[in-house]
Amino acid sequence: MNLTSLVIENFGKFKSFECDFTPGLNLIKGANETGKSTLVSAIAMALYGEPGFAQEDIDKSKTWGTDIPFVLKASISSDDFTGVLEKDFSSGQTKLINQEQSISENDKDRILKVITGAIGLPTAELFRATACIEQGEITKIGDSLEAIRDKLETLVTGGHEDLVASEVIAKIDRRIEDITRKDKLRAGLLQKLEEQQADIDYNIDKLEREINNIKSWRNSLAQIEIAFVNSREDYKSKKQQLEIAKKVEEARLEIERVTQQNKDISKKLEEIESSGAKVEELKREINQVVDISTGDRQQIEETSSALNYLRPKLRDLEKDVEEANEELDSYKLSGGLIGWMILSVVLFGFSIVDYLVHFTGFYFHLGGFGLISFMLSAMVLLKANQKRVFFKEQLNIKGQKKKEVEKEIEQRSEELKKLLGRYNISSIDQMHQSIWKRNELEKLLKSETERYQSLLDGQTEEQFKQKFKDLERKINKNKAFLEKCAGQVIDTAEVERLELIVAQLEEQNNNLKSEIKSLNHQIDTAEGGVELLASYLERKEEARAKKIKLVEELSVLSLTKRCIEKARQNVMISTLELLEKRTSEILEMITGGKYKKVRFDKSTLRFEVFVDDKRGWVDPLKELSRGTIEQIYLTARLALTEILSDKAQPPIILDDPFNNLDAQRLENTMKMLKQMSENRQILLLTSDDSMDSWADNIIQL
Repeated sequence: MNLTSLVIENFGKFKSFECDFTPGLNLIKGANETGKSTLVSAIAMALYGEPGFAQEDIDKSKTWGTDIPFVLKASISSDDFTGVLEKDFSSGQTKLINQEQSISENDKDRILKVITGAIGLPTAELFRATACIEQGEITKIGDSLEAIRDKLETLVTGGHEDLVASEVIAKIDRRIEDITRKDKLRAGLLQKLEEQQADIDYNIDKLEREINNIKSWRNSLAQIEIAFVNSREDYKSKKQQLEIAKKVEEARLEIERVTQQNKDISKKLEEIESSGAKVEELKREINQVVDISTGDRQQIEETSSALNYLRPKLRDLEKDVEEANEELDSYKLSGGLIGWMILSVVLFGFSIVDYLVHFTGFYFHLGGFGLISFMLSAMVLLKANQKRVFFKEQLNIKGQKKKEVEKEIEQRSEELKKLLGRYNISSIDQMHQSIWKRNELEKLLKSETERYQSLLDGQTEEQFKQKFKDLERKINKNKAFLEKCAGQVIDTAEVERLELIVAQLEEQNNNLKSEIKSLNHQIDTAEGGVELLASYLERKEEARAKKIKLVEELSVLSLTKRCIEKARQNVMISTLELLEKRTSEILEMITGGKYKKVRFDKSTLRFEVFVDDKRGWVDPLKELSRGTIEQIYLTARLALTEILSDKAQPPIILDDPFNNLDAQRLENTMKMLKQMSENRQILLLTSDDSMDSWADNIIQL
């Protein structure tokens, strides 16, 4: 079978990678940390991985920095099949497309059967132990020893799974373990039978002893029953005395306690009645004080405030009117000024006449003087008249304001009088006094009411009175009981003694009851023990027979296991001869004839190499160099691959396996691989340029 191409998405170091392979030797080159080992893991996952399973391994293989699951596509070519295998690890789907027949297969089990049939190696474990040599793991064949042995056996038995010896031996071992296991938590079948037998023997011995003790137990039962009757009567008498004594003491204590409660309630009742009377008295006093409504109170206060504001204002206005009268009187017109103005007019008129008739020659001077005098006197009179008019207007305005204020005072006074008269109050001060008195009384009423309610504590006065009466009745009842028991009074020391006696008698009665119950049970058990004993004897015989059968089965299983192992070794001889022959051929080729013989242990599959220099067989891990060891293990893996895969010829994958080979060993190894690549595909991953000449195809990472 050959891989023709591979597509990788989001796997390890490859976010997206694609390459093509050819038949023969494919050299995949890349420096360290370029993804060579990742590519090997991707090929193994593409061939054997199961989407949807082993989620932890799938998560580890995702490309760093992404949560996207990976997708792998591998193109496969073999003699019987050519197609594309696609595995989507996000959807968990596997698809196989047969390119020759254009058939798409989605059944995972069928796909796995087709692929493993083409490869020739049924499991990933076998693939990694033989054809796929990962970096640094060339010597790790023993980790898959059992899988290799099973596969070698199937080559002889015909490949049927039900004939695999390791599975049969494993089943035999599990059955032997089930029979012989000794564990407290998970006991084996033999241990369970032995424990069952021990339990049966114990019960048989116990029943035999009980049957022999019936007569003794009946005598003991009769004596104990008599003792129990006597003890019970004594107990009843003493307990009755103790109960009376306790009741007397309880009655005394109850009288003391109830008497104190009665005193407390009596005192509280007095306080409640006193507080209630005071509350009623305060209510009467409040009702006698006039209650002025808030609206009227506010209106009275506003009216009083307005009057207090208007009266001073009226006084100020009266003063202003008086001052205005005085100012008006101070600006009366002067008679001398009026006469002077008339004289100035006459003089001016004379000057005009003089000008016309020429009486004198001073008409110009007289006329000018008269005109100027007239104008000056007229101006003075005009100004005086203006002042007078102004002061008169001011007088009228102030007089009007005075009348308005007087009218408002009159209205407010009448309004205040009506409001006060509504409550038979003569003054504001009397109203304030009534309000203060009512407020004080209401405060006292509130305080006393709270005290009254606190004393009642959510109850009524009648309830307190009833409680007082109930306590009186309880006191009288206890006193009557004490008078009745006057002749049976017992002191404290006697009460303590009775308590001790009663406790002892009670314990004695309980012990006797337990003994009676135990004896009755023993007698009943013993009387029915004959039948039970027969049952136990029968069970004992059954357990013994089962044990014999298990011992026989164990002997048969051990013998069968030895026979299978013997047969297994005989089967392995024929396959090991073939394996030793092919391994020796490849070893001689790869070592240039230095080592020619290899032999395998039929039990462990560990192999030894014949060394001519030492004339004997040696363990390569202990005796040979690292380079030689790698050549020998490579030889063993290649031989195992050929034999286990039969005719399938899976691709050989080698991840940097030749780091310890010198030039000569490397050349011999590459010659052998080149020769082998003529019949099968080889994928060699390396960072060494010296192998380029051997390659049929070079892929650079």
